[in-house]
Amino acid sequence: MQSYKPALVFALAAFVLSGCTSAPSSVPTTAPPTADAPAPDTVVAALVISGSGVSTANANGAPIKTQPYSAGSSAMVSFLTDALGGAPKTAAVANPECLKPSSLDYWGERNQGLEVRIPKTPTPPLFDWVVVARGAVIGDVAIRSSEGFAIGDDTKSIVAGLPESQKVGLHDPVPESSGNTSRFVFDLTKSLTVDGKTVAYGAAALSDGDSAAVIVAPADANRFGC
Repeated sequence: MQSYKPALVFALAAFVLSGCTSAPSSVPTTAPPTADAPAPDTVVAALVISGSGVSTANANGAPIKTQPYSAGSSAMVSFLTDALGGAPKTAAVANPECLKPSSLDYWGERNQGLEVRIPKTPTPPLFDWVVVARGAVIGDVAIRSSEGFAIGDDTKSIVAGLPESQKVGLHDPVPESSGNTSRFVFDLTKSLTVDGKTVAYGAAALSDGDSAAVIVAPADANRFGC
């Protein structure tokens, strides 16, 4: 009787070998998750006052947002409230000799911090609302000019580099000053003609001696009262 075992074994071996050489089934793969892009640093570390608006900046000096003066005083108050993390205090001021009746929204100590001053009867551009800085810091937020100086900083080299048209020079002493005060426009945005004279307009400052005492914008160099 004929045996079929060798043929059967051969057939099974061929089947196994052919199965081993078949193409593997494709297995779907997923790409490894990518790390989220780092969020931009939007923590306000500084307010920067220029001739056209006020900007926020982070600790690295990178700008975050800018609020133009052209949007009005209410928009500026809202912007500063968000930037400084708190609503302002309010006050009314009037000094018939040198200051038109005005309302104030201010942060920090009165006459030592930051304020938005709005005349009761605005007559723009020379007597319109302004942002006024009299302090170098409010809480954790530094206040500085677009030229880089803050209240209390030496302004001698900055003033020396300005054209004469942006400097007013000495004027009557302001209260509690040394008597050696001067005014200048450090960020010129335009020139106005007032009573036949050309007036520099933008962001201005008043120095007591060689130290910045007040930053005000938008304004001309005469916008400090007495």
